[in-house]
Amino acid sequence: MGESFRIATRNFVTTLLVVILIFVIAICGGFLAGLISFVPLIGTLVSLVIQQIVVAFATLVIVGEYFKLRGSAVDQPAAPPPSVV
Repeated sequence: MGESFRIATRNFVTTLLVVILIFVIAICGGFLAGLISFVPLIGTLVSLVIQQIVVAFATLVIVGEYFKLRGSAVDQPAAPPPSVV
Protein backbone atom coordinates (compact mmCIF):
# COMPACT_ATOMS: atom_id res chain seq x y z
CA MET A 1 0.00 0.00 0.00
CA GLY A 2 1.00 3.59 -0.51
CA GLU A 3 2.32 6.03 2.03
CA SER A 4 -0.95 8.00 2.12
CA PHE A 5 -2.95 4.88 2.97
CA ARG A 6 -0.57 3.93 5.78
CA ILE A 7 -0.74 7.43 7.24
CA ALA A 8 -4.54 7.47 7.03
CA THR A 9 -4.92 4.08 8.72
CA ARG A 10 -2.42 4.91 11.47
CA ASN A 11 -4.30 8.15 12.18
CA PHE A 12 -7.81 6.84 11.62
CA VAL A 13 -9.61 9.21 14.01
CA THR A 14 -7.94 12.30 12.55
CA THR A 15 -8.67 11.11 9.02
CA LEU A 16 -12.30 10.41 9.90
CA LEU A 17 -12.72 13.86 11.47
CA VAL A 18 -11.25 15.54 8.38
CA VAL A 19 -13.60 13.58 6.11
CA ILE A 20 -16.61 14.51 8.26
CA LEU A 21 -15.54 18.17 8.35
CA ILE A 22 -15.17 18.30 4.57
CA PHE A 23 -18.53 16.55 4.13
CA VAL A 24 -20.30 19.07 6.39
CA ILE A 25 -18.64 22.05 4.69
CA ALA A 26 -19.51 20.66 1.24
CA ILE A 27 -23.16 20.19 2.26
CA CYS A 28 -23.36 23.73 3.68
CA GLY A 29 -21.63 25.20 0.63
CA GLY A 30 -23.92 23.30 -1.72
CA PHE A 31 -26.99 24.43 0.20
CA LEU A 32 -25.85 28.05 0.15
CA ALA A 33 -24.95 27.86 -3.54
CA GLY A 34 -28.35 26.32 -4.27
CA LEU A 35 -30.15 29.15 -2.53
CA ILE A 36 -28.13 31.84 -4.27
CA SER A 37 -28.47 30.21 -7.69
CA PHE A 38 -32.10 31.37 -7.86
CA VAL A 39 -31.07 35.05 -7.88
CA PRO A 40 -31.54 36.32 -11.43
CA LEU A 41 -28.48 37.09 -13.58
CA ILE A 42 -25.67 36.86 -11.05
CA GLY A 43 -26.93 33.97 -8.91
CA THR A 44 -25.45 31.23 -11.06
CA LEU A 45 -22.05 32.90 -11.17
CA VAL A 46 -21.95 33.43 -7.40
CA SER A 47 -23.10 29.85 -6.90
CA LEU A 48 -20.21 28.53 -9.00
CA VAL A 49 -17.71 30.70 -7.11
CA ILE A 50 -18.97 29.38 -3.76
CA GLN A 51 -18.62 25.81 -4.95
CA GLN A 52 -15.05 26.42 -6.12
CA ILE A 53 -14.16 28.02 -2.79
CA VAL A 54 -15.41 24.91 -0.99
CA VAL A 55 -13.35 22.65 -3.28
CA ALA A 56 -10.21 24.78 -2.80
CA PHE A 57 -10.68 24.78 0.98
CA ALA A 58 -11.16 21.01 1.05
CA THR A 59 -8.00 20.52 -1.00
CA LEU A 60 -5.96 22.75 1.30
CA VAL A 61 -7.26 20.94 4.39
CA ILE A 62 -6.40 17.53 2.96
CA VAL A 63 -2.90 18.55 1.87
CA GLY A 64 -2.26 20.37 5.16
CA GLU A 65 -3.29 17.37 7.22
CA TYR A 66 -1.21 15.06 5.03
CA PHE A 67 1.91 17.16 5.55
CA LYS A 68 1.22 17.47 9.27
CA LEU A 69 0.70 13.74 9.74
CA ARG A 70 3.61 12.83 7.52
CA GLY A 71 5.92 14.99 9.61
CA SER A 72 7.60 16.35 6.52
CA ALA A 73 10.44 18.82 6.49
CA VAL A 74 8.05 21.33 4.95
CA ASP A 75 6.44 21.99 8.33
CA GLN A 76 9.67 22.10 10.31
CA PRO A 77 11.39 25.44 10.77
CA ALA A 78 14.60 25.98 8.89
CA ALA A 79 17.89 25.98 10.78
CA PRO A 80 19.19 29.44 11.62
CA PRO A 81 21.98 30.70 9.38
CA PRO A 82 25.50 30.24 10.72
CA SER A 83 26.83 33.17 12.63
CA VAL A 84 29.65 35.11 11.06
CA VAL A 85 32.20 36.33 13.59
